Amino acid sequence: MSVYLITYDLSHKPEKDYEPVWKYIKDHAWAKLSESSYAIVSSQTPQTIFNALHKIIHPDDHMLVITLTRPYTGRNSAAVIDWLASHLGAP
Repeated sequence: MSVYLITYDLSHKPEKDYEPVWKYIKDHAWAKLSESSYAIVSSQTPQTIFNALHKIIHPDDHMLVITLTRPYTGRNSAAVIDWLASHLGAP
């Protein structure tokens, strides 16, 4: 299993329902890193994850799926830091 960063800039078109995006993310072990980024655990490749999400986002939306690894550093809530440490190891 790998940990991936999903970061996005969604256009929030009134006609677009983003609930499937959140459902896809939350069907995995996940942590919300910021307003527009999540870390997830998956056995899939970044391309497979992106392909699944690409089908449900708007053409004007931006999204990247990036493999997360150690080392990492930063400041966030204790819950997020603990989640990262448990899935990637302590920095």
